[in-house]
Order: sequence, then C-alpha cells, then structure tokens
Amino acid sequence: GILVIGTPAQPNRRIAWFDRNGHLEETISPPPGELGRMRISPDGTRVAVSCRSGENSSDLWLVELKRGAPTRLTFGPGTNDKPVWSPDGKRIAFVTDRGPNTDFERLIWGNFRVAFIDIATKRIDMPESMAIGRNVSPQWSGDGQSLAFVSDRNGVNNVFLYEAADGEAY
Repeated sequence: GILVIGTPAQPNRRIAWFDRNGHLEETISPPPGELGRMRISPDGTRVAVSCRSGENSSDLWLVELKRGAPTRLTFGPGTNDKPVWSPDGKRIAFVTDRGPNTDFERLIWGNFRVAFIDIATKRIDMPESMAIGRNVSPQWSGDGQSLAFVSDRNGVNNVFLYEAADGEAY
C-alpha cells in the first residue's frame, strides 16, 4: 500500500508517497497548476492527477512515480476531473463537461458526463449513454466490465450502471 499526497499550487510543491509504515519513499514535482484529485494506478507505478489549467478549466495528467515524468492526458478548455483507474490499469474514467452542449465561446456548459481514456493510445471515449443528465462519481466494478456512477438523468440523483460490453447505462 502506498499513500500519495500533494499540496495545492504553491512554490516548491511536491507529490510525496509513503509506504505502509509511514516512511517517505519519494517526492516528485507535480504537473503545473493547482492539484485536484489524485489516484494511484492498480500496480502502484503511476498516479493520475487532475490539475487546474485555467479559470473553469482542469486537465488530467499521468505521472510515473519512479521517474517523476508527467504526461498530459487531456487538453482543455473545460473540466476534466476526478480520475478513477480501471482495475487492469488500462483505462481511466473521469468526469468532464466536454460534449456538444458545451460552447466555451458563448460560455455555455453542458452536463457533466463520464468519459474514458485509454492509457496506451490516449484516445478519449465519450459514450452517448453518458450524455443524459449530470453524471458524476464514477467507480469501476472489480472486473472492470461495468462502472457505477451517480446521475440525475431521471430527475433525482440515483446510482446507475454503465456496461462496457454494450456501452449502455442502466
């Protein structure tokens, strides 16, 4: 088990991780911007980080913990936040306001939806079944075949399930 902590946007800020006994293992420089949510990969070698990249904008970064090398996964404008690793470490689910109902030129934001990024290809998938309602708080099933999330798609916040096999939300 590893604990990773970071500090907000401050000079000389670092991401640090500790072993189960509380001993500092390493520190690295984080990506630019104010740190948001951080999630460690299932194999413990990488951390997905959301960083504020401007007013009303945040992006996802991937940081190799041993090398400290950050790789930007998303490019604003808009919100790309709350990364959650798939159990196999091949994909990250995240919350975004990307989509056809968002128009940054006219300052119109669409609903939050859950999107997926393939770590190997950096390809972002935004299923149509996530375009309905405000979709937040994604959590993978243990086998990585489905994803629970909270949505107000029926007028009230409820937990729904996205099935990867058919791309549908139930």
